Amino acid sequence: MAILSKWPKKAAPLGHLSSTEFWYIFAGFLLITFGVLRQWSEKSPITPAMVYFFLGLLCSPMFLDRIDLHKKDAGALEAISEFIVIISVFSAALKLKLKHQERGTGRIFRLAIVAMILTVGASTWVAMGLLGFSLPLALLLAAILAPTDPVLAASVQVDHKDDRDVVRQALTGEAGVNDSSAFPFVYLAVCFLGFRELGSYGLTWILRDVLYGIGGAAAIGLICGAGTARGIAKARAHGYESLVLDDFVAVGLMAISYGLGVLSHTYGFVAVFVAGLAFRWFFERHNVETEEEKQGTSRDNLGEMIRFHDQVERFGEVLGVMVVGSLTGSIDFNWRALAFAGLLFFLIRPAATTLSLLGTKTTFNQKALIGWLGIRGIGSIYYLAHVAAHGLSEDFTAKLTEIVVPVIVASIFLHGATSNFLMSRYRKKARAAAGEAAMGTAGNA
Repeated sequence: MAILSKWPKKAAPLGHLSSTEFWYIFAGFLLITFGVLRQWSEKSPITPAMVYFFLGLLCSPMFLDRIDLHKKDAGALEAISEFIVIISVFSAALKLKLKHQERGTGRIFRLAIVAMILTVGASTWVAMGLLGFSLPLALLLAAILAPTDPVLAASVQVDHKDDRDVVRQALTGEAGVNDSSAFPFVYLAVCFLGFRELGSYGLTWILRDVLYGIGGAAAIGLICGAGTARGIAKARAHGYESLVLDDFVAVGLMAISYGLGVLSHTYGFVAVFVAGLAFRWFFERHNVETEEEKQGTSRDNLGEMIRFHDQVERFGEVLGVMVVGSLTGSIDFNWRALAFAGLLFFLIRPAATTLSLLGTKTTFNQKALIGWLGIRGIGSIYYLAHVAAHGLSEDFTAKLTEIVVPVIVASIFLHGATSNFLMSRYRKKARAAAGEAAMGTAGNA
């Protein structure tokens, strides 16, 4: 692998610290820090992502001569970020309790589709005017930065498998869906750049990259998720009470659905997300409770599965944010990138979410919170590495990197510093409103 090409092939002499020993020590320190920060940061404006970013930045002299986004290592970065996003998308899907959230489902897809289209359109226009990008390059930048991030948004996502909070459900579902719904816009920009066939009036793009890409992936995910869930439920119904929802079942389902999605030239992220949704929905619908479950003495298998994926997702957060920190050391922050980030976070995203949620039973405070917490992160790194690995010129890759990385860094600090405070305040208001409603009901009775 190119990243390891410059590592020493012989062990260091005794008394000297070898590269292998250094990485063991560094990894151990990182994991301990990871475990401690999770508890400490819940009420702090300093998030774990900020710490991981600075660790990546401090380590950038060690990484930068081995990571080259413009050339040989774009494929490696694509694979790393791809794996992180797959885990995060599947985890987000498992957390959504659609059985009790039919109205919430509409809210999620409004955010992931309508808000996505509005965000891409407005960001393209700003990139052309502010950054001087051509239409194809501006569209590509907008598509790369359009998805909200299921990795860095963990602090504002659904807390547990029965969490029905409007804001958390919306942010979790949106982050899971729009990491995939950005793909058609990325490929539209690639078509404009001449690397992919657009077709007359865009017909080829519509049929291949929109209808087949999304529809085919959704069908694959539905079949995989529903088939796995119903198979387990039927086995349990026939007396195999010891058959549990093992973590390996979820990992296997995730891997199969993604592999089949990519093999079919559809969007693997869509297949994984739908597989997670279908798995949970069909299992809860068709599952026959065992005697232990009826008595409340059995394991919470679905809850344990979600917690397992949360842990893997958070390890991916460490790796992904450190990569962002390392990349930051190789670019120059400029006022145009920061101005673009400001317009995206303070104007484009809030306006797009507000317009997309018109007609829904979403309060002003909920709309404002959803509009602000549109965190950008590892999904954007994936799309950037993807186009770089598939033939985008070094010049275009460099221009995109100089905007994408500062926007992600700004999101890590702006959204990270405010998310805990805002969500805590929101929960207090929600509890107070629920208490007043309960008192009013009791008084009427």
